[in-house]
Amino acid sequence: MKHKLLILSAVLAFAATALGQGSFDRVAVVNGGTNYVAAETTITAGSAGGGLSVARFDNIGLLITQKPAATNVQANVVYTFAKGLSDSEIETVGSVTITIPTSTNATAQTVWTNISVPGAAYLKLLSIANAATVPVTNITVTAVRKAPAVVSLNR
Repeated sequence: MKHKLLILSAVLAFAATALGQGSFDRVAVVNGGTNYVAAETTITAGSAGGGLSVARFDNIGLLITQKPAATNVQANVVYTFAKGLSDSEIETVGSVTITIPTSTNATAQTVWTNISVPGAAYLKLLSIANAATVPVTNITVTAVRKAPAVVSLNR
């Protein structure tokens, strides 16, 4: 009996911890690999990547990874996102931009950011603009949607 109570208390403690942290899921907006944006080029819409539903969230996290194809002079890569109601009902000009300076020694870079999306039902990657003199490759954009934490107070 003691053994069963010990297991039950461990399960309850784990569940309470998980509830306090809130649940989250990952959505691949751009899958890495051999994708790239040529030097001093902007890719748009379909070639830039996908989108995701954000209707139940006020904020989402974005993890972006990129790698210059060779050593270069530092320049910026700008990711532009549009908010909207669905994949086809979005802003004409994206209101969310994330600027990442390229590495000068061709090493991969990873950037984490938080985007506020209250009132939006959808977020779509519109374009990736590469101002560097070399292509940027191995691009990944992963969104993290995290439900609000559930906290219970005991007296």
